[in-house]
Order: sequence, then C-alpha cells, then structure tokens
Amino acid sequence: MSFLIKIQFRFLMAILLFSLFAPYHISAQSVRDMDREAQKHFDDKEFSKAVAIWLNILDLEPDNLEIQRKIEMLYDMKQRKDIELERAKFNFKLARRDLIKNRDDKISLKNAQSNLNAAREKASVAFESFVIAYRIDPRDPEMQFLREEMQKLERFIVSEDTRLKVTIAQRERVDALKALAIAAMNERRYQDSLKHWEEILSFLPQNIEALEGKRQAGLAIENAIKYESIRRFMASGIVFFNQEEFTLARQEFINVLQLDPANAAADEYIDRIDDRLNERRRLEQRMRQAEVFYASGINNLRENRFDEGRDDFENALALVPDYRDSRQRLLSIPGLRADFARRERERRLRLIDTEFQNGLIALTQQQYQEAISAFEKTLSLDPENQLALVYIQRAKDALLQIEEEIVDNNSPYFDLVNSLVVSGEKLFNEEKYEESKKRWEKILELFPKNRLATEFVLKCEMKLNPERRETFAERLVSEGNEFLEKKEFRDAKTKFELVKSFYPEYPDINNLIARSDRGRGSTGGVSVVLSGTDRNEVERRYRLGMSYYQRGGVGNLNRALTELRWVVSRDPDNIRAIVGVNRIEAQLRSGAAGSAVAERRTGLTPEQEALVRTYYYRGINYYSNNDFNRAIAEWRKVLAIDPGHVNARNNIRRTLVLLGR
Repeated sequence: MSFLIKIQFRFLMAILLFSLFAPYHISAQSVRDMDREAQKHFDDKEFSKAVAIWLNILDLEPDNLEIQRKIEMLYDMKQRKDIELERAKFNFKLARRDLIKNRDDKISLKNAQSNLNAAREKASVAFESFVIAYRIDPRDPEMQFLREEMQKLERFIVSEDTRLKVTIAQRERVDALKALAIAAMNERRYQDSLKHWEEILSFLPQNIEALEGKRQAGLAIENAIKYESIRRFMASGIVFFNQEEFTLARQEFINVLQLDPANAAADEYIDRIDDRLNERRRLEQRMRQAEVFYASGINNLRENRFDEGRDDFENALALVPDYRDSRQRLLSIPGLRADFARRERERRLRLIDTEFQNGLIALTQQQYQEAISAFEKTLSLDPENQLALVYIQRAKDALLQIEEEIVDNNSPYFDLVNSLVVSGEKLFNEEKYEESKKRWEKILELFPKNRLATEFVLKCEMKLNPERRETFAERLVSEGNEFLEKKEFRDAKTKFELVKSFYPEYPDINNLIARSDRGRGSTGGVSVVLSGTDRNEVERRYRLGMSYYQRGGVGNLNRALTELRWVVSRDPDNIRAIVGVNRIEAQLRSGAAGSAVAERRTGLTPEQEALVRTYYYRGINYYSNNDFNRAIAEWRKVLAIDPGHVNARNNIRRTLVLLGR
C-alpha cells in the first residue's frame, strides 16, 4: 500500500513541477509563433493584421525592442504609402482638370497645348507616387481603383496629344464634324450622329470624345427609350450640380450609370461631386480637429504652458489656415511668457519677504524650529540670502542652548558636574538627603535646567518632607498640562517624568508621558504636530519633489531639493525626505545631476512609461486602420505625459498633413 502511495505522490509532484515551469516555455513559444504569423501577414502586405499581432506581443512583453522596431518600421511604411497615395490622387485630379479644360470649343491651340503639357507634368508626378504607394501596399482596395483611373488618364493624355498634333485643317474638320454629331444627337438623328463620329475616328482613331460619342449614338439606336431616360437623368443631374445640390445630383448620375455603366460624363460628374463632398467632409473634420487643438492651446496658455500652447495653435493653423485667432495668439506668446516671468519674479520676491518675516517673528517668540524652517524656505527662494544664514545660525544656537540639559563630556564643567553627581547619588543612597540635596543644587546653579539635578532635588525634598509629595505632584502635573496646551511637549514630558520619578503611582502619569511623546520629534527637539491637512500637504510636496528627482537634470534636482527641504522643515522626522535631501545634495556636489535615476529614455516613472507605451502603440494601431483622428487623440495622451516624445509629436504633424490633404 505504501508503495502505491509513493507512486501517486511522485506522479502528483511531476504534474506540479510541469504546471510551474511549462507556462514559461509555452509563453515564449507562443510569442515566437505570434511573431512568425505577424511576419507572414507583413510579407503578404496584410499590415493591419500584422500590427494587431505585434501589439498583442507587446502586451505580453512590453520591453521587446525587436517588436517595437517592427511596429515602427510598419508605421513608417504606411505613413510613406499614405503620403504618396495622397500625392498621386492630388496630382491625378489636377492633370485631369487640365485636360478637361481643352474641351472648351473656344480655347486656342497654344492654351490647349499648355494645358496638355501641364497635365503631363502632373500626371508624371501622380504616376511616380502611385508606383511607390502600390509597391508598398498593392492590396489596398483604393490602390486597385486608382490603378484603373491612372490607366484612363494615360489614354486621355495620348488622345489629347494626338488631337493637338493634327493639322489646322484637320482640326477644323474635326470640330465641324463634332458639332454636326452633337446637333444630330440633340435632334434624335442617331444614325447621322453615328456617321459623323465614325468619320472623326477614321483619321483620329484614339479620340476619346469621338469614341464616347459613337458609343452613345449606338446605345440610342439600340434602345431609344433607354437612351432618353439616360438623357433625362443627365439633364436633371446637371441642373442639381449647378445648384450645388450635390447629393441629389449624385443620385441622378448614379441612375445614369445603372442604365449605362460606361457613361464617361456621368462618371466624371460623380468624381467632381465626390471631390466637393469629400472636401466638405475633410473641412468639417479639420475644423473639428482644429477646434480641439485651439481649445487645448487656450488651456495651455491659461496654465502658462507656452511651448505646448504654441504647438497646439500651429497644429490648428496646419489644419485650417487662419483658424479663428490662432495666428494672433501665436504672436502673443512671447509677451505672455515675459509677463508670466515678471509675475513669477514678483511672486518670488513676495514669498522671500514673507518667509523672512515669518522667521523673524518665530525667532522673537523663541519658536526656533519654526524660525529655522522659515529661513530655510527663504534660502530655497533666495540661495544667496546671507542674512537668512545668519539668523538660521542664531536660531540653531538658541535651540542648542535649550536642549543642553545634560552636560556632556565635551563641556569644561563636565568633571566638576560629574563629581557632584557621583557624590550626590552616594549621599542619597546613604540616606543623607540634606547633604545630597546641596550637591544637586550646586549643579542647578551652573545649569538651571539640568534634568538629573532637578529630579534628585525633588527626590531629596520628598524624602525630607514626604507629606508634600501630593502637593508637588499636583503642581508639576498642572505645569505639564499647561505645556501640553501650548504644544511645548518637551517641557511637558520633563514635568511628567519628574512626577513619575518620586510618585510612580500617580494617576494617569504614564498616559500623560505618552501624550507628550506623541507630540515630540524623535530628534529630541520640539516638532510641529501635523494635522490631517498638513500631512496631506507634506505627502503632496514629497511626491512632487520625487517627481522632479525622477526627471533628472540640475534644474529638476534643485526643484526636488526645494520640495524635500520643505518636507523636512515641516516634518523633521520624515526619513524618506531626509534621505532624499542627502542623496540629492550629494549628487549636486559630485556633479552627477544628470544621473539622478537609472537612465531611461524619458526619465518617467515606470507607470508613466507603461502608459506612454500603451497610448503610443494604440495610436499606431488606429493609424494602421486609417482612423486618423483617434490616432491623434492617443498621441496627444502621450504628449500629456511626456511632452518631449519626439515620435508622437512628429506622428501628429504627419497625420495632420494627411487630414489637411
């Protein structure tokens, strides 16, 4: 039976060990598998799928630099593709517009040739940009459509070039035949129109207009009723178009294409309508985005964040030139910055004056710790204030004098006092209380606050006059309570301990000592008792100081030192703050200000770095799916945490270029 139990135990242990160690290998393997899958999607030009998987890997391994590099590479490729695609579309439209100008019957040959040359130049740019974009992402559906449109443009240019190269007599003949063909179509003499178009094509076989005219005439001959419906929809669409009723016009032209899918005129009108509607939508989109930047800029100026405000207004203007008063606000920033600097100087001077006066008042009221705190605040605001240094030393000297209740071995009176202590204790133990009392009183003549001498004088007095114990105790406790009310805890504890030394069973004496202990600083001096609000302020200032410290750099370390010194002055026993002050001062003295923390790219806390990483790559994911506005929103979150994040800032500006088209 025991053998079976051992077998079962080993089996369970094996399962346990497998469960502990297997996940690591599975996780590592799954990451490699995911990366291979993403790479396959990337090689197949399926970029959205690739970036989604790589972002999932970053969720598992946030510091995977290789995956971060791949995501950045993919983003850069898509960014380039998007820009080249927009450039291709933009120049394609310009080239086609130049060619359409030549349909005007009154245009001169010189102007027509000029339009053709301009169209060629723009088409060349469009073709070049299209090829670049197509090589990056041939699967993009928009790319497939544009490819067909580019081929049409190329045929259009060839046709127009052929038309312009014919002789003047031929051109005049073409124009006359075209006029006859159009008139015949309008008069419903479709056979005559077909004959005229065919005659043009006999010596200009690639003439786009003649090819379309012939096709229209053939359609009319084949089905006159259908053709009349097409004419009616076309006429109605043109009326709506001229009235800028683009939605209604577009529907009419779609009706045309449903009857005649090859109708070039309807297709051209739809393109023109789509351009106008898209421009309206883009303008509305840019206006909304510009308003976001504008409002952010206003808020940043209100909060005296002038660099961020400048970026916001520049972004608003990049989206919509002359958006509201953005340009005027940009021009106002230098003045606002100078005014803020002046106000800060004046505020600083007021603070210096206030803190210095607070120190003087505290010094005259013998509140030496508060005086030191005020003068140190003065020095934090005005490091060269020599008078503050003088008064700090005076306060420290006075504090030291109060605290010297015990004569240490560095005092020139130590030997004398020590001999009196030895003889006083010996006489007390021999029950020679009167003689012992005299020894202790001699010490008090030299050091009136000497605690040991005061205690033994009272003990001797109690031995000599035991009936007065209650009276003495009541008086000392009363004095101690007065000190408690004044928050002079050190003196209060001295009184209570004296009572305990000769009357240990005095009611509640231990609680009184404990109360005075809670009000005393562990350094032995009188400290401020922090209220809940004060504790919150101390914690806030401590975190602010450590935030400056985490950022690194001389300026930030000095700001951190100011905050932490304030914490120490307000809460002298704040060990974290004391350590922080000591560490920063040491770094500043050694010139190591630039390495206040372990080197990080942004100097952010780990939590902030995690948020920056999340927002940044989420923005790339949105961008990869053409959700540009949400991408910008995520990158703005990055800049809110890390204003120096160059990639996020550049990504916003590049995306604004696309939005602005």
